[in-house]
Amino acid sequence: MEYKEFERNISFYKQLGINIPFYYELIDDNAILTPNEISAIFNRNVDRVRQWFNPGLKHGALPSFDPTRHKCTGLDLKEWLFKKDIKKFMKNKKFKELV
Repeated sequence: MEYKEFERNISFYKQLGINIPFYYELIDDNAILTPNEISAIFNRNVDRVRQWFNPGLKHGALPSFDPTRHKCTGLDLKEWLFKKDIKKFMKNKKFKELV
């Protein structure tokens, strides 16, 4: 499943009682986010968020359109988080049946 398909069906998944993290609806796709802003959303240390841009992560680096400043769009952030979250979603029986 790709993120766009998931995004189209978020309200449907919620109706089925599947727990969807808050950030998929909170973060604007067109927002330009810095590590400071991302750390505030997730209540994480800004240094930890900067590590998310590191290409050595298992599910890949958070893409940055400004490699010296580590900035990303809201859509890039949500797509990156989805790669990590899909494993959790697949543990849900209802979600797994729909995929």
